[in-house]
Amino acid sequence: MSPRVCHCREVRRSGAREGFLTLDELHALVTAATGRDADVVTVLGLCGLRWGELAGLQVGDVVQVPGPGLRLQRAVLASSHDGSLYVDSLKGRRARTVPLPAAAHEVVQRWADGRAADEWLFAAPEGGPLSESNWKRSIGWARATDAIGRPTLRPHDLRHTAASIWLGAGADSKVVQRILGHASAAMTMDLYGHLVDKNLWEAADRVGGTPGTRGRRGERKGPLDRDRGGLTCCAAWSRLSESNRRPIHYE
Repeated sequence: MSPRVCHCREVRRSGAREGFLTLDELHALVTAATGRDADVVTVLGLCGLRWGELAGLQVGDVVQVPGPGLRLQRAVLASSHDGSLYVDSLKGRRARTVPLPAAAHEVVQRWADGRAADEWLFAAPEGGPLSESNWKRSIGWARATDAIGRPTLRPHDLRHTAASIWLGAGADSKVVQRILGHASAAMTMDLYGHLVDKNLWEAADRVGGTPGTRGRRGERKGPLDRDRGGLTCCAAWSRLSESNRRPIHYE
């Protein structure tokens, strides 16, 4: 591997390691943001979308498969020439579906209710898709990030935040890969493996006794005795459609 490639991989690890919020910090950022678009922070911080993917969502992309989710099919990007917005396909031309945690689902429902399927889900006040620069100004991004002590935070760091929250909640790396749209679980682990390392002993506590160990009065205990519902949810989302099996190949 060339020194240049090694350097790039190290930069990416460092960015993912430092550029994310805890769940409490995410809540604080949502509270510190202002304006009608402030709740978009919740969606970015829990769902791991790139900005162009969020901007490209239409009302009809809100789905139920098998629970509430967002079907990502297009991106809205800003021209490097003049900043104008244009619609593009997702990189790799592979759609994917991401699950909506309850707090994000509430936000999406508020934006979607009563609107046509072909309207932009997160529309700008004057219509059309929402641009990142205008959104940051409208919610007071600089002031809000400074208020929580994270003045260098970028909107893209909310994608790292989502990864850390899902992994911290015990989600399998394959599930997080699907959510983020990484090419492989190995790529996800390369970026966020340090978060999994932190959870090893927490996972050991959740597993508890292995099959065959005995608790009080000799009853047998197994690793699935607690929180079957959470495991079932993760398994259901890991069985998404065939189009999600090889997600788009970029961070």
